[in-house]
Amino acid sequence: MLRRLGAALVVLVLACGYALAASSKLSSLSAGTTITDGDLFYDVQNAGSGGVKITASQLATYMAAKGLGLVHQTTVLLSASQIANAGFTSSPVQIIPAQGANTAIIVNSVTYAWIFNTTAFTASSGAFGGLMACSSPVSYANCNGLDGGDTSCPTLGASSLCFSLSELNDVTNPVADYANLPVYYAVGATGGTGGYSGGDGTMKITVFWSTVPTQ
Repeated sequence: MLRRLGAALVVLVLACGYALAASSKLSSLSAGTTITDGDLFYDVQNAGSGGVKITASQLATYMAAKGLGLVHQTTVLLSASQIANAGFTSSPVQIIPAQGANTAIIVNSVTYAWIFNTTAFTASSGAFGGLMACSSPVSYANCNGLDGGDTSCPTLGASSLCFSLSELNDVTNPVADYANLPVYYAVGATGGTGGYSGGDGTMKITVFWSTVPTQ
């Protein structure tokens, strides 16, 4: 009898401990770190039934699909080799991956931070870099501009910040030019020729961007 009573008390204590943990005040919880795609959230999807778990990635996808205006920040550091080879006929650098069917990436603003080393790049006639929405294979014909470009920032003889805004003001283009396409940094003149050469610095590209539904 005593053994049964002891076991019952253990079960009761464990149950109470679980209930207290489940109802802890928000202010009593441990501080978290940066949210990642795999973090879990509680979601009640049907009234009168228990909740389910969803991930931060699922939540972000839902909000983007509803056009709820999330602004993302992406920063990519380009090496001297990547800058020199970012021409349309070589290896443009992917900055933002495609965000899924029926969505398009809209660039709000870009900062090109040119980090001078010992030698600035030289731009061939009319060439400059910028962000593009590109379909495969990446080429001048398959890319559409998203910002005003880097204003030839890598050709400057000192470390510099070059700022650019969206190029999509008062522009009307087919949905296919932007829907479910990744964003690349590419360099070239009209027609896609030329690029940067001869420099040894690096450049940090910081993009503030959003996704919008296309239908």
